[in-house]
Amino acid sequence: MYLRERKYIIAEIFLKKYLFSFQNDFLAKSYLGIIQFTLGKVSDCKRIIDELDNIRYENLRFNLLKAEYYFSLEEINLFKINAEKCLSVSNKFNFLYEKLISNSLKERDLNNAEYYAKRLKKDKKFFSNAILQLSYINLYKGNIPLAKEYITNLISKFPNFYQGYFLFVSLSLHKKHPKIKNFILNNNEILSKLNKEKISVLFARSKIYKDEKNYYLNSKYLRMANNLKLKYFPSNYNFLIEQSAYILLNFKFFYKDQVNVQKKITSSKIEYIFIVGLPRCGSTLLEKILSVNRTITSIGESPEFEGQLLNWLNDEKSKEFQYRSSGKKIILDKNLYNFKYVGYICKLLPTARIIHCVRNPLDNILSLYYSNLKENNFSSSIEDSSNFLLHQRNVMQFYKKIFKDKIYTINYEDIVFNSKNSLIELINWLEFEWIDGYLQHQKLQSICNTASCVQVRSPIYNTSVNQSRHYKNILKPAIKILNQGIPD
Repeated sequence: MYLRERKYIIAEIFLKKYLFSFQNDFLAKSYLGIIQFTLGKVSDCKRIIDELDNIRYENLRFNLLKAEYYFSLEEINLFKINAEKCLSVSNKFNFLYEKLISNSLKERDLNNAEYYAKRLKKDKKFFSNAILQLSYINLYKGNIPLAKEYITNLISKFPNFYQGYFLFVSLSLHKKHPKIKNFILNNNEILSKLNKEKISVLFARSKIYKDEKNYYLNSKYLRMANNLKLKYFPSNYNFLIEQSAYILLNFKFFYKDQVNVQKKITSSKIEYIFIVGLPRCGSTLLEKILSVNRTITSIGESPEFEGQLLNWLNDEKSKEFQYRSSGKKIILDKNLYNFKYVGYICKLLPTARIIHCVRNPLDNILSLYYSNLKENNFSSSIEDSSNFLLHQRNVMQFYKKIFKDKIYTINYEDIVFNSKNSLIELINWLEFEWIDGYLQHQKLQSICNTASCVQVRSPIYNTSVNQSRHYKNILKPAIKILNQGIPD
């Protein structure tokens, strides 16, 4: 009863009292583990999992507990095993499909993501969420007409499915469906109670007013959207800064005799290309352009290098560093946060090159602010975005002094306004042969699961340059921070 009412603390108290007398009721222990996981008591939850695993206990609720636990630890194989056990028995566990979809998208396995979404669609309770996911999946695949069809039908049939508003408006469908547009803008009952699902409504309204060049209302709803988002998804700025600073100190200590000496390229052969920078800096466009080269294979925003490096560092560097073999193709990694590890990339992978993608700082910060990014929660704070941008550039400046020949800086505005010349310089630096296809990247069919997935399937355009001039009031904190700068 208390579980159904989500009174988890009371439920935990009663279960502990019960288990004091009936220690071998393993089903009750499974429920206790689920409660403790929900309450954030991960170590207590882990003790129950270890105890029941030792006696090889099998039960659906215990499988659910393990699925949720391993998903939180990103131990995906163990999560999948236990999730599939639950789903094979009962549709009560269909909510696990959402996690399977999320993981498949991270792995860029769009076929599996689509499979899970279609399975989820069969459950009326999750129908709308499944259709929204199918919209995104087809968008990432490049099937934009089908993505538009899914989201249009969804919002037309379920106008109160607020989570879909932002995608609907991002695809400019409000221009073709004025009734839905007017409903989004004028139904103020929608915003009578602001909660997590209304974040999409506020971003959608902001985007509509931006398209109409009503920058006053655009800014108003943009502020409301990001403030509400920060309430439910606090900024991860402190974590990112602390981790980055720790990695930099670690590098300086480990290579303390070499940090003040410039290192020249030790290998002319290129096997790895890392694109680093801040989100919304033009990196996805650059990835798409370089992927025209058939000797390059992109692994997207892969966490693989980070995982391998952190394991190696935790092992006190006692073993030789191992990373995936490039094989016959050059691996292109667009995990922007690899900027933290540039020193280690240059030292451990002699055949790697770094491309640092930069953009007008105010445009970059603004783009972060109105993009409603799902994982980069610092983007909803102008101050945190500004400080993070400065920190990232300071880190890169440090590494450029040491590994000058292995790091190339390219400016987004140069790609936009001087495409051929700026790209020829980059291609020459990489020692590739120039082909005109680099200027026709939009013809390349490829997966793109970032916030730029629509834009990069268009020819290079300049409408996003100098947008910050319309948002001077919103960007006042950024201007102040950028003018002051921060210490290295």
